[in-house]
Amino acid sequence: MPALLHGEARRPAPPHARPAAHRILAVLVAGLSLAALSAPARADEAPDVRLGRDVVPGFQLVRLKLDPDKRSYSGSVHVELRVERATDTLRFHADGQKLVRVALVQGSDSVAVTRIAGEHGLQTLVAARPLARGPATLDIEFTHLYGTRAVGLYRALHENRAYLFTQFESDDARQAFPCWDEPGFKFPYQFVLDVPAAQEALANTPVEGSVEKDGWKTVTFKRTPPLPSYLLAIAVGPFEYTPVPGLKVPTRIVTCQGEKRLTGASVQSTPRLLAGPERWFGIPYPFEKLDIVAVPEFAYGAMENAGLITFRDDVVLLDPASASAAQRRANASVICHELSHMWFGDLVTMAWWDDLWLNESFADWMAAKVTDEVYPQFRAGLNDLQRVQNVKRGDTQPSTRPIRDKTTASAAGLQNVGLVYSKGNAVLSMFERYLGPETFRKGVQAYLRQHAWGNATAADLWQALDQASGTNVSAAMTTFLDQPGVPFLRVVPAPGGVRLTQSRATP
Repeated sequence: MPALLHGEARRPAPPHARPAAHRILAVLVAGLSLAALSAPARADEAPDVRLGRDVVPGFQLVRLKLDPDKRSYSGSVHVELRVERATDTLRFHADGQKLVRVALVQGSDSVAVTRIAGEHGLQTLVAARPLARGPATLDIEFTHLYGTRAVGLYRALHENRAYLFTQFESDDARQAFPCWDEPGFKFPYQFVLDVPAAQEALANTPVEGSVEKDGWKTVTFKRTPPLPSYLLAIAVGPFEYTPVPGLKVPTRIVTCQGEKRLTGASVQSTPRLLAGPERWFGIPYPFEKLDIVAVPEFAYGAMENAGLITFRDDVVLLDPASASAAQRRANASVICHELSHMWFGDLVTMAWWDDLWLNESFADWMAAKVTDEVYPQFRAGLNDLQRVQNVKRGDTQPSTRPIRDKTTASAAGLQNVGLVYSKGNAVLSMFERYLGPETFRKGVQAYLRQHAWGNATAADLWQALDQASGTNVSAAMTTFLDQPGVPFLRVVPAPGGVRLTQSRATP
Protein backbone atom coordinates (compact mmCIF):
# COMPACT_ATOMS: atom_id res chain seq x y z
CA MET A 1 0.00 0.00 0.00
CA PRO A 2 1.22 3.53 -0.56
CA ALA A 3 2.65 5.33 2.44
CA LEU A 4 4.01 8.81 3.01
CA LEU A 5 7.45 7.44 2.30
CA HIS A 6 6.90 3.85 1.39
CA GLY A 7 9.27 1.66 3.34
CA GLU A 8 11.83 4.25 4.39
CA ALA A 9 10.12 5.36 7.57
CA ARG A 10 8.72 2.01 8.57
CA ARG A 11 10.99 -1.02 8.62
CA PRO A 12 11.95 -3.23 11.57
CA ALA A 13 15.45 -4.12 12.53
CA PRO A 14 16.47 -7.51 11.12
CA PRO A 15 17.30 -10.31 13.54
CA HIS A 16 21.05 -9.75 13.57
CA ALA A 17 20.58 -6.11 14.53
CA ARG A 18 18.80 -6.96 17.80
CA PRO A 19 20.62 -7.63 21.09
CA ALA A 20 20.60 -11.11 22.59
CA ALA A 21 18.33 -10.02 25.44
CA HIS A 22 15.73 -8.90 22.91
CA ARG A 23 15.84 -12.30 21.24
CA ILE A 24 15.33 -14.08 24.58
CA LEU A 25 12.40 -11.82 25.41
CA ALA A 26 10.88 -12.52 22.02
CA VAL A 27 10.92 -16.26 22.68
CA LEU A 28 9.34 -15.77 26.11
CA VAL A 29 6.65 -13.49 24.76
CA ALA A 30 5.86 -15.68 21.77
CA GLY A 31 5.48 -18.69 24.04
CA LEU A 32 3.07 -17.01 26.45
CA SER A 33 -0.65 -16.61 26.07
CA LEU A 34 -1.75 -13.00 25.89
CA ALA A 35 -5.25 -13.78 27.06
CA ALA A 36 -4.69 -11.54 30.07
CA LEU A 37 -4.50 -8.49 27.80
CA SER A 38 -7.76 -6.68 27.26
CA ALA A 39 -9.46 -7.68 24.02
CA PRO A 40 -10.68 -4.84 21.83
CA ALA A 41 -14.35 -4.19 21.35
CA ARG A 42 -15.29 -5.08 17.81
CA ALA A 43 -16.28 -2.02 15.81
CA ASP A 44 -19.69 -1.92 14.19
CA GLU A 45 -19.40 -3.13 10.65
CA ALA A 46 -20.05 -0.71 7.83
CA PRO A 47 -23.20 -1.06 5.71
CA ASP A 48 -23.04 -3.80 3.10
CA VAL A 49 -21.08 -2.39 0.18
CA ARG A 50 -19.56 -5.65 -0.98
CA LEU A 51 -20.26 -6.83 -4.50
CA GLY A 52 -21.18 -10.41 -3.70
CA ARG A 53 -20.32 -13.57 -5.65
CA ASP A 54 -23.52 -14.44 -7.50
CA VAL A 55 -22.01 -13.08 -10.73
CA VAL A 56 -18.23 -13.03 -11.04
CA PRO A 57 -15.90 -11.72 -13.77
CA GLY A 58 -13.36 -13.99 -15.42
CA PHE A 59 -11.70 -11.56 -17.84
CA GLN A 60 -11.92 -7.84 -18.58
CA LEU A 61 -10.80 -5.95 -21.69
CA VAL A 62 -10.27 -2.24 -21.05
CA ARG A 63 -9.97 0.11 -24.02
CA LEU A 64 -9.17 3.79 -23.39
CA LYS A 65 -8.64 6.73 -25.75
CA LEU A 66 -6.14 8.94 -23.91
CA ASP A 67 -4.56 12.26 -24.78
CA PRO A 68 -2.60 13.93 -21.94
CA ASP A 69 -3.16 17.33 -23.56
CA LYS A 70 -6.93 17.02 -23.15
CA ARG A 71 -9.04 17.25 -20.01
CA SER A 72 -11.24 14.22 -20.61
CA TYR A 73 -11.14 10.74 -22.14
CA SER A 74 -13.43 7.99 -23.37
CA GLY A 75 -13.34 4.25 -23.08
CA SER A 76 -15.09 0.92 -23.01
CA VAL A 77 -14.90 -2.35 -21.11
CA HIS A 78 -15.85 -5.85 -22.20
CA VAL A 79 -16.28 -8.29 -19.32
CA GLU A 80 -16.65 -12.05 -19.51
CA LEU A 81 -18.90 -13.11 -16.64
CA ARG A 82 -19.90 -16.32 -14.92
CA VAL A 83 -23.31 -16.48 -13.26
CA GLU A 84 -22.74 -18.76 -10.28
CA ARG A 85 -26.29 -18.60 -8.99
CA ALA A 86 -29.49 -17.59 -10.75
CA THR A 87 -30.11 -13.92 -10.01
CA ASP A 88 -31.63 -10.79 -11.49
CA THR A 89 -28.98 -8.41 -10.13
CA LEU A 90 -25.38 -7.68 -11.06
CA ARG A 91 -23.08 -5.34 -9.09
CA PHE A 92 -19.87 -3.58 -10.08
CA HIS A 93 -18.08 -0.28 -9.47
CA ALA A 94 -17.98 2.86 -11.63
CA ASP A 95 -17.31 6.12 -9.82
CA GLY A 96 -17.86 9.40 -11.68
CA GLN A 97 -17.94 8.13 -15.26
CA LYS A 98 -20.84 8.90 -17.58
CA LEU A 99 -22.02 5.48 -18.75
CA VAL A 100 -23.34 6.05 -22.26
CA ARG A 101 -24.03 2.41 -23.11
CA VAL A 102 -24.57 -0.69 -20.96
CA ALA A 103 -25.25 -4.03 -22.68
CA LEU A 104 -25.73 -7.33 -20.86
CA VAL A 105 -25.88 -10.48 -22.97
CA GLN A 106 -26.44 -14.12 -22.02
CA GLY A 107 -26.30 -16.72 -24.74
CA SER A 108 -27.59 -15.02 -27.89
CA ASP A 109 -30.05 -12.80 -26.04
CA SER A 110 -29.64 -9.22 -24.91
CA VAL A 111 -30.97 -8.72 -21.39
CA ALA A 112 -32.66 -5.41 -20.61
CA VAL A 113 -31.36 -3.85 -17.39
CA THR A 114 -32.16 -0.96 -15.09
CA ARG A 115 -29.14 0.70 -13.48
CA ILE A 116 -29.22 1.89 -9.87
CA ALA A 117 -26.29 4.07 -8.74
CA GLY A 118 -25.27 3.86 -5.08
CA GLU A 119 -22.62 5.42 -2.87
CA HIS A 120 -18.87 4.96 -3.42
CA GLY A 121 -19.40 4.15 -7.09
CA LEU A 122 -21.48 1.04 -6.43
CA GLN A 123 -23.58 0.21 -9.50
CA THR A 124 -26.42 -2.32 -9.50
CA LEU A 125 -27.94 -3.66 -12.70
CA VAL A 126 -31.42 -5.13 -12.28
CA ALA A 127 -32.22 -7.49 -15.17
CA ALA A 128 -35.66 -7.75 -16.72
CA ARG A 129 -35.43 -11.50 -16.28
CA PRO A 130 -33.28 -13.68 -14.00
CA LEU A 131 -29.89 -14.66 -15.34
CA ALA A 132 -29.37 -18.40 -15.52
CA ARG A 133 -26.23 -20.11 -14.32
CA GLY A 134 -23.51 -20.00 -16.94
CA PRO A 135 -21.55 -17.48 -19.01
CA ALA A 136 -22.62 -13.93 -19.86
CA THR A 137 -20.97 -10.73 -21.10
CA LEU A 138 -21.18 -7.09 -20.11
CA ASP A 139 -20.15 -4.18 -22.37
CA ILE A 140 -19.98 -0.59 -21.15
CA GLU A 141 -18.99 2.57 -23.00
CA PHE A 142 -18.22 5.70 -20.99
CA THR A 143 -16.62 9.13 -20.84
CA HIS A 144 -14.85 10.81 -17.93
CA LEU A 145 -12.61 13.68 -16.83
CA TYR A 146 -9.02 13.03 -15.80
CA GLY A 147 -8.45 13.21 -12.08
CA THR A 148 -6.60 16.13 -10.51
CA ARG A 149 -5.81 14.73 -7.05
CA ALA A 150 -3.23 12.03 -7.90
CA VAL A 151 -5.72 9.16 -7.57
CA GLY A 152 -7.59 7.17 -10.19
CA LEU A 153 -6.47 8.07 -13.72
CA TYR A 154 -5.00 11.55 -13.37
CA ARG A 155 -3.20 14.20 -15.37
CA ALA A 156 0.08 15.76 -14.26
CA LEU A 157 2.15 18.60 -15.70
CA HIS A 158 5.93 18.52 -15.56
CA GLU A 159 8.15 21.10 -17.25
CA ASN A 160 5.12 22.23 -19.29
CA ARG A 161 4.50 18.72 -20.61
CA ALA A 162 1.40 16.69 -19.76
CA TYR A 163 1.48 13.09 -18.53
CA LEU A 164 -1.09 10.54 -17.37
CA PHE A 165 -0.58 8.24 -14.38
CA THR A 166 -2.74 5.99 -12.21
CA GLN A 167 -3.02 5.28 -8.50
CA PHE A 168 -5.68 2.67 -7.73
CA GLU A 169 -5.08 1.40 -4.18
CA SER A 170 -7.24 0.96 -2.36
CA ASP A 171 -10.51 1.66 -4.16
CA ASP A 172 -9.74 4.18 -6.89
CA ALA A 173 -9.62 1.91 -9.95
CA ARG A 174 -13.37 2.51 -10.06
CA GLN A 175 -12.60 6.19 -10.74
CA ALA A 176 -10.82 5.27 -13.97
CA PHE A 177 -13.17 2.70 -15.55
CA PRO A 178 -15.98 0.30 -14.56
CA CYS A 179 -14.55 -2.68 -12.69
CA TRP A 180 -14.88 -5.07 -9.76
CA ASP A 181 -12.86 -2.99 -7.33
CA GLU A 182 -12.25 -5.45 -4.49
CA PRO A 183 -9.04 -7.43 -3.86
CA GLY A 184 -10.91 -10.74 -3.81
CA PHE A 185 -11.77 -10.40 -7.52
CA LYS A 186 -8.51 -11.52 -9.08
CA PHE A 187 -8.56 -12.40 -12.78
CA PRO A 188 -6.81 -11.46 -16.07
CA TYR A 189 -7.17 -8.05 -17.72
CA GLN A 190 -6.04 -6.68 -21.06
CA PHE A 191 -5.44 -3.03 -21.91
CA VAL A 192 -5.78 -1.46 -25.36
CA LEU A 193 -4.72 2.20 -25.31
CA ASP A 194 -5.34 4.68 -28.14
CA VAL A 195 -2.83 7.53 -27.69
CA PRO A 196 -1.35 10.30 -29.87
CA ALA A 197 1.38 8.85 -32.08
CA ALA A 198 4.08 10.97 -30.40
CA GLN A 199 3.25 9.64 -26.92
CA GLU A 200 4.50 6.55 -25.11
CA ALA A 201 2.05 4.16 -23.42
CA LEU A 202 2.77 1.78 -20.53
CA ALA A 203 0.77 -0.90 -18.74
CA ASN A 204 1.39 -3.89 -16.46
CA THR A 205 2.43 -6.19 -19.31
CA PRO A 206 4.63 -5.94 -22.42
CA VAL A 207 3.29 -4.56 -25.68
CA GLU A 208 1.67 -7.19 -27.90
CA GLY A 209 1.21 -4.94 -30.94
CA SER A 210 1.05 -1.31 -32.05
CA VAL A 211 -0.64 0.25 -35.10
CA GLU A 212 -0.51 3.92 -36.19
CA LYS A 213 -3.23 5.70 -38.16
CA ASP A 214 -4.26 9.34 -38.62
CA GLY A 215 -1.90 10.68 -35.95
CA TRP A 216 -2.92 8.09 -33.33
CA LYS A 217 -1.50 4.74 -32.37
CA THR A 218 -3.34 1.81 -30.89
CA VAL A 219 -1.15 -0.06 -28.38
CA THR A 220 -2.36 -3.52 -27.40
CA PHE A 221 -0.78 -5.01 -24.30
CA LYS A 222 -0.57 -8.70 -23.45
CA ARG A 223 -3.08 -10.18 -21.06
CA THR A 224 -2.13 -9.88 -17.43
CA PRO A 225 -1.95 -12.86 -15.12
CA PRO A 226 -4.74 -12.87 -12.52
CA LEU A 227 -4.65 -9.49 -10.74
CA PRO A 228 -6.93 -7.46 -8.48
CA SER A 229 -8.00 -4.06 -9.79
CA TYR A 230 -5.88 -2.11 -7.29
CA LEU A 231 -2.65 -3.47 -8.83
CA LEU A 232 -3.46 -2.39 -12.38
CA ALA A 233 -1.58 0.62 -13.77
CA ILE A 234 -1.11 2.62 -16.94
CA ALA A 235 0.96 5.68 -17.89
CA VAL A 236 1.03 7.88 -20.99
CA GLY A 237 3.43 10.66 -21.94
CA PRO A 238 6.68 11.62 -23.69
CA PHE A 239 8.75 9.31 -21.49
CA GLU A 240 12.45 8.53 -21.55
CA TYR A 241 13.75 5.03 -20.86
CA THR A 242 16.94 3.84 -19.17
CA PRO A 243 17.49 0.07 -19.50
CA VAL A 244 18.59 -1.89 -16.43
CA PRO A 245 21.04 -4.63 -17.42
CA GLY A 246 21.74 -7.85 -15.55
CA LEU A 247 18.17 -9.13 -15.09
CA LYS A 248 16.30 -12.04 -16.65
CA VAL A 249 13.25 -9.91 -17.58
CA PRO A 250 13.25 -6.61 -19.52
CA THR A 251 13.72 -3.86 -16.94
CA ARG A 252 13.94 -0.09 -17.32
CA ILE A 253 13.70 3.15 -15.38
CA VAL A 254 10.97 5.35 -16.88
CA THR A 255 11.27 9.12 -16.45
CA CYS A 256 9.75 12.35 -17.66
CA GLN A 257 11.64 14.28 -20.31
CA GLY A 258 15.05 15.57 -19.20
CA GLU A 259 15.50 13.34 -16.11
CA LYS A 260 17.21 10.32 -17.58
CA ARG A 261 20.57 11.52 -16.22
CA LEU A 262 19.37 10.96 -12.62
CA THR A 263 18.67 7.21 -12.91
CA GLY A 264 22.17 5.88 -12.19
CA ALA A 265 21.61 4.90 -8.56
CA SER A 266 18.42 2.99 -9.34
CA VAL A 267 20.02 1.25 -12.34
CA GLN A 268 22.82 0.00 -10.08
CA SER A 269 20.67 -1.00 -7.09
CA THR A 270 17.69 -2.71 -8.75
CA PRO A 271 19.37 -5.96 -9.92
CA ARG A 272 21.07 -6.50 -6.54
CA LEU A 273 17.89 -5.76 -4.62
CA LEU A 274 15.71 -7.99 -6.81
CA ALA A 275 18.05 -10.92 -6.31
CA GLY A 276 17.39 -10.90 -2.56
CA PRO A 277 13.64 -11.66 -2.62
CA GLU A 278 14.09 -14.11 -5.49
CA ARG A 279 16.61 -16.05 -3.42
CA TRP A 280 14.65 -15.89 -0.16
CA PHE A 281 11.25 -16.78 -1.64
CA GLY A 282 12.73 -19.45 -3.90
CA ILE A 283 10.50 -18.23 -6.75
CA PRO A 284 11.71 -16.19 -9.76
CA TYR A 285 10.32 -12.70 -10.29
CA PRO A 286 6.76 -13.58 -11.36
CA PHE A 287 6.02 -11.02 -14.11
CA GLU A 288 7.16 -10.65 -17.72
CA LYS A 289 8.76 -7.22 -17.39
CA LEU A 290 9.61 -4.57 -14.81
CA ASP A 291 9.14 -0.85 -15.29
CA ILE A 292 10.20 1.49 -12.48
CA VAL A 293 8.38 4.76 -13.12
CA ALA A 294 9.41 8.11 -11.59
CA VAL A 295 6.19 10.09 -11.10
CA PRO A 296 6.43 13.87 -10.58
CA GLU A 297 3.03 14.28 -8.88
CA PHE A 298 2.50 11.41 -6.48
CA ALA A 299 0.87 11.60 -3.07
CA TYR A 300 2.73 8.59 -1.67
CA GLY A 301 6.20 7.10 -1.67
CA ALA A 302 5.58 4.23 -4.09
CA MET A 303 2.99 1.71 -5.30
CA GLU A 304 3.54 -1.96 -6.08
CA ASN A 305 1.59 -2.22 -9.35
CA ALA A 306 2.42 -5.55 -10.95
CA GLY A 307 5.23 -5.09 -13.49
CA LEU A 308 4.80 -1.28 -13.45
CA ILE A 309 5.92 0.07 -10.08
CA THR A 310 5.37 3.79 -9.57
CA PHE A 311 7.59 5.88 -7.29
CA ARG A 312 7.66 9.45 -6.18
CA ASP A 313 10.35 10.81 -8.46
CA ASP A 314 12.74 11.95 -5.72
CA VAL A 315 12.96 8.34 -4.45
CA VAL A 316 14.37 6.87 -7.65
CA LEU A 317 16.05 9.93 -9.20
CA LEU A 318 19.22 10.94 -7.35
CA ASP A 319 21.81 13.52 -8.27
CA PRO A 320 25.11 11.60 -7.95
CA ALA A 321 26.94 14.81 -7.00
CA SER A 322 24.76 15.70 -4.03
CA ALA A 323 22.72 12.67 -2.87
CA SER A 324 23.03 12.10 0.88
CA ALA A 325 23.43 8.76 2.64
CA ALA A 326 19.82 9.00 3.82
CA GLN A 327 18.61 9.50 0.24
CA ARG A 328 20.63 6.53 -0.98
CA ARG A 329 19.31 4.39 1.85
CA ALA A 330 15.74 5.42 0.98
CA ASN A 331 16.37 4.62 -2.68
CA ALA A 332 17.50 1.09 -1.84
CA SER A 333 14.96 0.29 0.87
CA VAL A 334 11.89 1.67 -0.91
CA ILE A 335 12.76 -0.09 -4.18
CA CYS A 336 13.31 -3.32 -2.27
CA HIS A 337 10.04 -2.90 -0.38
CA GLU A 338 8.10 -2.59 -3.63
CA LEU A 339 9.95 -5.46 -5.29
CA SER A 340 9.08 -7.68 -2.31
CA HIS A 341 5.41 -6.95 -2.97
CA MET A 342 5.69 -8.68 -6.34
CA TRP A 343 5.46 -11.90 -4.34
CA PHE A 344 3.73 -10.80 -1.12
CA GLY A 345 0.69 -8.91 -2.35
CA ASP A 346 0.84 -9.38 -6.13
CA LEU A 347 1.54 -13.09 -6.65
CA VAL A 348 -0.50 -13.85 -3.53
CA THR A 349 -3.07 -11.18 -2.69
CA MET A 350 -5.02 -10.62 0.51
CA ALA A 351 -8.65 -11.67 0.34
CA TRP A 352 -9.80 -8.43 1.99
CA TRP A 353 -8.33 -5.24 3.43
CA ASP A 354 -8.26 -6.52 7.02
CA ASP A 355 -5.09 -8.38 6.02
CA LEU A 356 -3.43 -5.39 4.36
CA TRP A 357 -1.02 -5.34 7.30
CA LEU A 358 0.40 -8.68 6.14
CA ASN A 359 1.41 -7.33 2.71
CA GLU A 360 2.98 -4.20 4.14
CA SER A 361 4.60 -5.74 7.20
CA PHE A 362 6.21 -8.47 5.15
CA ALA A 363 7.46 -6.09 2.47
CA ASP A 364 9.02 -3.84 5.13
CA TRP A 365 10.53 -6.83 6.90
CA MET A 366 12.03 -8.14 3.65
CA ALA A 367 13.29 -4.69 2.64
CA ALA A 368 15.28 -4.32 5.84
CA LYS A 369 16.71 -7.82 5.55
CA VAL A 370 17.81 -7.46 1.92
CA THR A 371 19.01 -3.85 2.17
CA ASP A 372 21.24 -4.79 5.11
CA GLU A 373 22.71 -7.63 3.05
CA VAL A 374 23.29 -5.60 -0.11
CA TYR A 375 24.22 -2.25 1.43
CA PRO A 376 25.39 -2.86 5.02
CA GLN A 377 26.85 0.65 5.11
CA PHE A 378 23.34 2.09 5.17
CA ARG A 379 22.53 0.30 8.46
CA ALA A 380 18.90 -0.06 7.49
CA GLY A 381 18.18 -2.39 10.40
CA LEU A 382 19.65 -0.03 12.94
CA ASN A 383 17.67 2.82 11.44
CA ASP A 384 14.52 0.72 11.78
CA LEU A 385 15.11 -0.17 15.40
CA GLN A 386 14.44 3.43 16.39
CA ARG A 387 11.17 3.43 14.46
CA VAL A 388 10.05 0.18 16.07
CA GLN A 389 10.72 1.65 19.51
CA ASN A 390 8.70 4.75 18.63
CA VAL A 391 5.74 2.61 17.61
CA LYS A 392 6.02 0.55 20.79
CA ARG A 393 5.80 3.73 22.84
CA GLY A 394 2.70 4.76 20.94
CA ASP A 395 1.23 1.30 21.42
CA THR A 396 1.10 1.82 25.18
CA GLN A 397 -1.48 4.58 24.74
CA PRO A 398 -5.13 3.75 25.50
CA SER A 399 -6.18 5.01 22.06
CA THR A 400 -4.00 2.55 20.11
CA ARG A 401 -5.59 0.05 17.76
CA PRO A 402 -4.90 -3.57 16.82
CA ILE A 403 -2.70 -4.31 13.82
CA ARG A 404 -5.55 -6.16 12.12
CA ASP A 405 -8.75 -4.14 12.12
CA LYS A 406 -11.76 -6.31 11.33
CA THR A 407 -13.99 -4.18 9.18
CA THR A 408 -15.92 -4.26 5.95
CA ALA A 409 -14.54 -0.88 4.98
CA SER A 410 -11.75 -0.55 2.43
CA ALA A 411 -8.15 0.35 3.16
CA ALA A 412 -8.97 3.98 2.42
CA GLY A 413 -9.99 4.36 6.06
CA LEU A 414 -6.83 2.80 7.45
CA GLN A 415 -5.72 4.76 10.52
CA ASN A 416 -3.01 2.55 11.99
CA VAL A 417 -0.33 2.85 9.30
CA GLY A 418 2.52 2.92 11.83
CA LEU A 419 1.29 -0.30 13.39
CA VAL A 420 0.78 -1.95 10.01
CA TYR A 421 4.37 -1.26 8.98
CA SER A 422 6.59 -1.13 12.06
CA LYS A 423 4.78 -3.20 14.68
CA GLY A 424 3.59 -5.68 12.08
CA ASN A 425 7.01 -6.47 10.75
CA ALA A 426 8.53 -6.43 14.25
CA VAL A 427 6.06 -9.20 15.12
CA LEU A 428 7.08 -11.13 11.99
CA SER A 429 10.74 -10.70 12.89
CA MET A 430 10.05 -11.96 16.42
CA PHE A 431 8.34 -15.08 15.14
CA GLU A 432 11.13 -15.73 12.66
CA ARG A 433 13.52 -15.92 15.59
CA TYR A 434 11.08 -17.96 17.64
CA LEU A 435 10.64 -20.61 14.92
CA GLY A 436 14.14 -20.33 13.47
CA PRO A 437 14.96 -18.60 10.17
CA GLU A 438 14.88 -21.72 7.99
CA THR A 439 11.63 -23.04 9.43
CA PHE A 440 10.00 -19.65 9.02
CA ARG A 441 11.24 -19.40 5.45
CA LYS A 442 10.02 -22.92 4.63
CA GLY A 443 6.53 -22.04 5.84
CA VAL A 444 6.40 -18.80 3.85
CA GLN A 445 7.57 -20.52 0.67
CA ALA A 446 4.89 -23.21 1.09
CA TYR A 447 2.26 -20.48 1.55
CA LEU A 448 3.32 -18.70 -1.65
CA ARG A 449 3.38 -21.88 -3.72
CA GLN A 450 -0.02 -23.00 -2.46
CA HIS A 451 -1.78 -19.67 -3.12
CA ALA A 452 0.14 -18.38 -6.18
CA TRP A 453 -2.04 -16.21 -8.47
CA GLY A 454 -4.87 -16.36 -5.95
CA ASN A 455 -6.04 -14.80 -2.70
CA ALA A 456 -5.20 -15.79 0.85
CA THR A 457 -5.66 -14.69 4.44
CA ALA A 458 -3.28 -14.40 7.35
CA ALA A 459 -4.77 -17.64 8.67
CA ASP A 460 -3.47 -19.40 5.54
CA LEU A 461 0.06 -18.21 6.35
CA TRP A 462 -0.21 -19.29 9.98
CA GLN A 463 -1.38 -22.73 8.84
CA ALA A 464 1.68 -23.04 6.59
CA LEU A 465 3.94 -21.99 9.48
CA ASP A 466 2.18 -24.48 11.79
CA GLN A 467 2.88 -27.28 9.34
CA ALA A 468 6.49 -26.23 8.77
CA SER A 469 7.28 -25.90 12.47
CA GLY A 470 5.04 -28.50 14.08
CA THR A 471 3.89 -25.84 16.57
CA ASN A 472 0.74 -23.80 17.09
CA VAL A 473 1.95 -20.51 15.62
CA SER A 474 -1.62 -19.45 14.91
CA ALA A 475 -2.65 -19.17 18.56
CA ALA A 476 0.36 -17.08 19.52
CA MET A 477 0.35 -14.86 16.45
CA THR A 478 -3.29 -13.84 16.65
CA THR A 479 -2.79 -12.48 20.18
CA PHE A 480 -0.40 -9.88 18.76
CA LEU A 481 -2.60 -9.03 15.79
CA ASP A 482 -6.18 -8.89 17.00
CA GLN A 483 -5.80 -6.82 20.15
CA PRO A 484 -4.06 -3.51 20.80
CA GLY A 485 -1.02 -2.91 22.95
CA VAL A 486 2.14 -4.78 23.82
CA PRO A 487 2.72 -7.12 26.80
CA PHE A 488 4.63 -6.07 29.89
CA LEU A 489 6.42 -9.01 31.51
CA ARG A 490 7.47 -8.94 35.15
CA VAL A 491 10.06 -11.44 36.34
CA VAL A 492 10.44 -11.75 40.14
CA PRO A 493 12.44 -14.24 42.23
CA ALA A 494 10.40 -17.07 43.70
CA PRO A 495 11.28 -20.20 45.68
CA GLY A 496 12.95 -22.62 43.31
CA GLY A 497 13.09 -20.19 40.38
CA VAL A 498 11.25 -17.13 39.13
CA ARG A 499 7.64 -16.08 38.70
CA LEU A 500 6.42 -14.53 35.46
CA THR A 501 3.42 -12.23 35.38
CA GLN A 502 2.00 -10.39 32.44
CA SER A 503 -0.09 -7.26 31.89
CA ARG A 504 -0.61 -4.71 29.18
CA ALA A 505 2.15 -2.13 28.96
CA THR A 506 1.06 1.41 29.86
CA PRO A 507 2.85 4.77 29.69
